[in-house]
Amino acid sequence: MGKAQQAMRSTDWLLDLDPGPLETFLIRTMPGFRAPLSIHPARPHSTSTFIISTPDNRFVLRRAGSPAETAGLECEFRILAALAQRNFPVPRPLIYCDNDRMIGGAFFVMEHVEGRSYHDPIMPGANAAYRTRAYESLNSVLAQLHNFDPRLLGVAALGNGRNYVADQVERCTRHYLAARAEPIPDMDKLIEWLPKNLPADRPPRLIHGDFRIDSIVFHPSEPEVLAILNWRYAGLGDPIADAVYHFMTWILLSANGSGVSEEELTTLGIPALEIYAATYAQRAGLRTIPNFETYFAYNLFRMAVLQGMAQRAGKPGTAQVRPLAAMAWAFARRVGAQ
Repeated sequence: MGKAQQAMRSTDWLLDLDPGPLETFLIRTMPGFRAPLSIHPARPHSTSTFIISTPDNRFVLRRAGSPAETAGLECEFRILAALAQRNFPVPRPLIYCDNDRMIGGAFFVMEHVEGRSYHDPIMPGANAAYRTRAYESLNSVLAQLHNFDPRLLGVAALGNGRNYVADQVERCTRHYLAARAEPIPDMDKLIEWLPKNLPADRPPRLIHGDFRIDSIVFHPSEPEVLAILNWRYAGLGDPIADAVYHFMTWILLSANGSGVSEEELTTLGIPALEIYAATYAQRAGLRTIPNFETYFAYNLFRMAVLQGMAQRAGKPGTAQVRPLAAMAWAFARRVGAQ
């Protein structure tokens, strides 16, 4: 099946959807909701996230694509609800429905947050002063997220979050080996080295799992984080692993086709990684980021696996596995891997 056919089939259910039951449900459960509604994918060919438009407002609907995804969707809703109660910048969740017959899967509806979004960490069109303050806001909200006590936040029941990095390495290794099309020596070396050299387990915190620039909505006119999106990978886990995943922005910027030097970052108003990481550490109550290189090797390995899975699924714009594996192994070598 070609990519165009896959994309068409992925939203066939939406073409056949009778919006009447959904409309009736939302009128009954969401005060002030007014029909008629229209629904369309939030991104081209998306099968999980949709925009609901009404005469008065817009909302976002997140849908489980299969019964296996329902537990994760409910977890996402509970996380958003807990964070919204603390005035943390997330879209406010409005209603959860576990009736999978209404639109073909369990779903929840949340507010639609209007603001600026960027897909490039350089933030094209912004000036240096804006970028500096925007990255300061990113740094602050990430540290704030990791400072929440899961018990006080009300999310401790989501799991114990222990051995997070070890479990991720094991899961990624399993996925990679099950689907690899060709041998990649650096991946094989990482699979051998990582389980024996993981950082010590840390007290679990709520983590985002995909904290990067295209998961952020900024204020329409100010360099302030208004909402963090894309919580599908969220849960309890290692906050340093989560932070270093975000720090990979700097590594990937310097490794892309043109490369961005530290001097160029300064001109752009983007702080140097060393300064940015030290600021996060201070806000998170740490003297420094422990096991920096190992966490980078782990995160790049994880990204290589995810990118490989995306490539095999035919998704456009995905990076190659080999360069990511090479970068991961280079970080492992900095701490003695051979």
